[in-house]
Amino acid sequence: MTNTKRIVIIALVVAAAAGAFFLKDREAESSLEAVPLDQAGAPVNAAPEQTATLSDEDMAGKPRLICLGAERCVPCRMMVPVREALAEEYPDTLAIQFVDVWQDRSAGQRYSIRMIPTTIFMDADGDELYRQEGFMDKEAIVTRFEALGIDLAGDT
Repeated sequence: MTNTKRIVIIALVVAAAAGAFFLKDREAESSLEAVPLDQAGAPVNAAPEQTATLSDEDMAGKPRLICLGAERCVPCRMMVPVREALAEEYPDTLAIQFVDVWQDRSAGQRYSIRMIPTTIFMDADGDELYRQEGFMDKEAIVTRFEALGIDLAGDT
């Protein structure tokens, strides 16, 4: 095989690989764009717990669930209905905070996270009790709080 043929074959392989990566990236991007955003870039119909900060009044006397992730991270997006269900079921006994680490770059360092999503369980005083890396469903979160001695239902 001549050098010219080798160069042409290598160029075709590189072009095909680049095309495949480009199409895959566009496909992933288009599937992420399916989430409707408002003018500020926030998801439409986002629950109040999606905000990056909670007031002291919102957290006063409540255990906290700090969810670190990113709106464009698929496992993080899977956590949205979980947080919404928890906020709906435990509005008076649990403070939920979502921090987008791609928008707030310092949060990753501040919370010492290694991957997203990361869910941090805190007591009412703001002391970390446990952290989970990766997706966690609602039942697992409630069970973890119970194992930590926190009754979200408020039963005594």
